[in-house]
Amino acid sequence: MSLNDGSIMPKQCIETLAQFNDRSCLRRYNSAGECPDIVNAICERDGVKPGNVFIENGSGPVLKMAFHMLFEDYIRSSWTRMASHLVGRPGVTMVIVSPTYEKVVNGAIRGGVGIHPIVLDEANGFQLDLKKLEAAIQKPCIVYLPNPNNPTGNLLVTRDEIIDLVERYPKNTFWVDEAYVQYMDPKIHQPVSDLVPKYDNLFVSRSFSFAYGLAGIHVGYLIAPESFIERMEKKSTPYRVGKLQESVVVTALRNADEHLRDVRALCAQEQARIGEALDQIDGITWYPSSANFILCKWPDTNTTTKFLADMLAAGVRLRPFAAPEMANHFRITLGLPEDTDQLLEALQVVTHYRGSEVLPPPSQQAVSEDAAAVGV
Repeated sequence: MSLNDGSIMPKQCIETLAQFNDRSCLRRYNSAGECPDIVNAICERDGVKPGNVFIENGSGPVLKMAFHMLFEDYIRSSWTRMASHLVGRPGVTMVIVSPTYEKVVNGAIRGGVGIHPIVLDEANGFQLDLKKLEAAIQKPCIVYLPNPNNPTGNLLVTRDEIIDLVERYPKNTFWVDEAYVQYMDPKIHQPVSDLVPKYDNLFVSRSFSFAYGLAGIHVGYLIAPESFIERMEKKSTPYRVGKLQESVVVTALRNADEHLRDVRALCAQEQARIGEALDQIDGITWYPSSANFILCKWPDTNTTTKFLADMLAAGVRLRPFAAPEMANHFRITLGLPEDTDQLLEALQVVTHYRGSEVLPPPSQQAVSEDAAAVGV
């Protein structure tokens, strides 16, 4: 339960997969080079134009390619930035929240990009202080906002706040990563993908690996200004997504409303089950999530390290964090009910909680047992 892959796919996708049942069914790449069937389905659902959509074999390649192009654009737009980049200083700054999705940040650092982190307030549920964000974006920069955020699971900015930011800071590029937005009821939060045709400084990335339960299909996409997408297409090869992927993704999009209601209900159910168990374990703090994972922590790093090792030995892998400020945290993916059953069984083995009975965390328990052995 360490990867945030989804739990279930739309039931109609099973019927689509069943159609691929002879030896020649996968001999074609897809309907056309740029996957117009997927693009049209996305346009219909997200309220954008075909020229706003770039499809790729997973969201990872989208992030890698598009961010590299953005960094290059910013550096080349100014002689000062070019000079800084040539002498090894950052030619462009990316404003991020902390903690956030590590791969994007690490990729930016490897590309020579300056990172300006806005630390989220853990005491206040990892809320983003918009005043601190605005203070950091007074000069042209790239702003990366996963919404909901990974690994904290909370919504960072509302739709109205995003509109306000892109309008008041037109020289900055706002990248809203909506990889997990489908886990949120649109009555609570409306995605911002449909705003892209209106604003040249707004980019939105999405994935089918999570709420759609299609990590094995491996398709992601970017919604961005048409001129940017055109350049991405010129830099890419055609037929990036195969016929099987195309067929399943189109089916998923056409049946999204019913499916996403099921997924949200499943996540809420499993989060409640896991949260109830975690509440019974002395020392663990967990944070309610709007995505398919829960961020948790022990009071100290040593306890966390031992706990994660003990859980792994019990057959459940949870997600640790390498950053020093997150070293006592871990993340649990919300999966199927049987996944939760296995997690709860492992928690009973490792922490020895039984119903309402509460025992101290593993390291403290070991200390207590050692003390008892010597008569303390």
